[in-house]
Amino acid sequence: MPFLRWILVAAVLTGAATLVAFGLHPADDDRVALADPSSTAASAGLTASSASPPQAFPPFSPDASGPPAAGTTRPAAIGPAVGASAVIEDYGQIVLAALQGGSAAQAGDATEVLSRCEGATQVRETLETVRADPKSNPADVAHAIAHFDDRVRRCQSITDEMRAQRLPLAERALRGGERGVSMAYFRLVDFDPPQDMRAPLLEGLRGDVRAGDRFPTLVLATRGEDLGLSPVEARAYALLAEDLNPQLIAPGKFSRNREQERLTDAQLRQAAELKEQYKREMKRPRTGRRVGRSG
Repeated sequence: MPFLRWILVAAVLTGAATLVAFGLHPADDDRVALADPSSTAASAGLTASSASPPQAFPPFSPDASGPPAAGTTRPAAIGPAVGASAVIEDYGQIVLAALQGGSAAQAGDATEVLSRCEGATQVRETLETVRADPKSNPADVAHAIAHFDDRVRRCQSITDEMRAQRLPLAERALRGGERGVSMAYFRLVDFDPPQDMRAPLLEGLRGDVRAGDRFPTLVLATRGEDLGLSPVEARAYALLAEDLNPQLIAPGKFSRNREQERLTDAQLRQAAELKEQYKREMKRPRTGRRVGRSG
């Protein structure tokens, strides 16, 4: 378990460095679609100005499910509605919408932005280390730093009360079949999900891999059997994890362990074939949950 914890922390930091190494421009990833709870899908909409001051939010109750209290509004009333949704940038509004009777999709968006805020300061500090590396591209580093400075600013509207609801929000999203929340949920339960959540977590992890996220393969490789995978399936994910995460895992680190010792030659071949099938089923590699205009 300590090794898995180290791997997941390294994955987060590697993601920050990757933004710089490949010159990616992640700003659009922070534009989150606020879906009308009466609609099953969010359409494209307007984007609030990043220069707008943070808005004040009405108090909420984690158990709120009935009509809004006097002086409060439902999430659909937040921001200028365009079709079924509005694209907004303030993270506090996203979380508030989910807590005030929002859908599973809104719970997934709230889980994502809370995760972003949790690690924003650490990633920002990591980028200072990257900037000191003479091999880094100054322009790309500057762009990434500006991005995370903006993220930290948007996270100022997240309260401690909102942060305390991360686990219920992640569980609601996972039970609702939302993608991009499985890794956040796994960390929130300290890598030990309750029995009744193991099947939803397993389906979420596998679905996130199919959607192109490489990091859930690390969990499926090391804890997959605990969640319900067969030994052959777990080995297939171990092989896939090594393929997709060479910067984190040395060849054979996962696959040449106890699974190889107890599987027959036929099962080893089956696992290798299954790994290729999983790889074919993956969409273009990506990490995490995409919300708003970034998909």
